[in-house]
Amino acid sequence: MTELDKLRIRQATSPQREAHPTAASATPRSRLWIVITDRTRPIRDVIRELAHAGFEVGHVLETMGGITGSAEDQAVEQIRKVRGVVNIWPDTCLEVDPPTSALSC
Repeated sequence: MTELDKLRIRQATSPQREAHPTAASATPRSRLWIVITDRTRPIRDVIRELAHAGFEVGHVLETMGGITGSAEDQAVEQIRKVRGVVNIWPDTCLEVDPPTSALSC
């Protein structure tokens, strides 16, 4: 089991934040993200700057220029400013029905 899998399990089993948190309970919550780079810089340099911006690296997909990991929502703007980052978006879990499903084409 990878660290990213463990993080997904922790997030899936952790209690949700209150809709209107009080000042005492308003702690930021980390989410899973996918970062795409332009591959013009060494990926280790981008990773170093991402970490400085508040991104915790999960997996590096060096050939594709992709990096998965976690960060708090307020860190996203800093992550977008990292030289070499093309885009960042939330990681989502997708489920695909089997081919025999009534919903399949």
